[in-house]
Amino acid sequence: MTVHIHRTIREDLIRAKLLFNAAGNQYKAGVSYETKLDDTIYGATGEVNVWNPYVHQDQFSSAEIALQSGSGEQINVIKFGWTVNSQLYGDNVTRGFAYWTNDGGSKTGCYNTLCRGFVQVHSKYTPDMPFIETSKVGGVQVIFNAQIAVVSNPKTAPGNQAEEDACDVMVRDNVEGKWWLTLQNNIRIGYWPKLLFPAFSPVVASIFWGGRVKSGVDGMSPPMCSGQPIENHFVDAGYIGFLQYADVNNFYKKPVKTESIIDCSEHYTAAYYPDLNNVFFGGSGGANCF
Repeated sequence: MTVHIHRTIREDLIRAKLLFNAAGNQYKAGVSYETKLDDTIYGATGEVNVWNPYVHQDQFSSAEIALQSGSGEQINVIKFGWTVNSQLYGDNVTRGFAYWTNDGGSKTGCYNTLCRGFVQVHSKYTPDMPFIETSKVGGVQVIFNAQIAVVSNPKTAPGNQAEEDACDVMVRDNVEGKWWLTLQNNIRIGYWPKLLFPAFSPVVASIFWGGRVKSGVDGMSPPMCSGQPIENHFVDAGYIGFLQYADVNNFYKKPVKTESIIDCSEHYTAAYYPDLNNVFFGGSGGANCF
């Protein structure tokens, strides 16, 4: 199989470097789940709706599923989601993004395949693929399912050779520690090698599901998702549903005792509904948060 690898050009690297050095603050709104004493985290999944918010050149707006361990300059992070980020992509198209760091972004921190780290294996789908269609306020919702896990769920019929082969892959991935990015339950985009994330040993400390934005140099922050608040606008707000985490046996479970995270309550809101197992988030953005 021929694997299509995004051809990194000089302009890509320049934009990525400028992004890491850009002024502005980042704000999150969503829900977090932390490792419990009697449980472990080996992956996360969720169903995300896709938007195309308007952002200025020095801002970005995104939704993400993020795994994290460590503290300070020892923070290890893997995340995937969608974003509108002209500093990264050179346009205002909604695109996917994959990101990792193992020192809180101090010296490492890479998007997609712009540096060594993420290994793409799919011949068609890439972590930075554009979304041709996006959700509309009062209209159709565009949704995708994403999974980041040491082992992604095999899609095989029971009792056949494919199932046995899939089990072999599951055992091997657990040993080698590849963190797989999988879309729509069975499309393996690629993986991050275990060695990138020393703080993920033995397990991941927490998962975040929600939105993230970055303000511009003037302190103004952009809309999150549709820009609509979540109150009475559930179908028009940012959304991640069917939140689950993977345990050591690759069983997927609903998180319990989650914590809401809202960095800038002046402009953004978020709420998790345990019965629905959904988190809604959004907001219009605005002047400096305090």
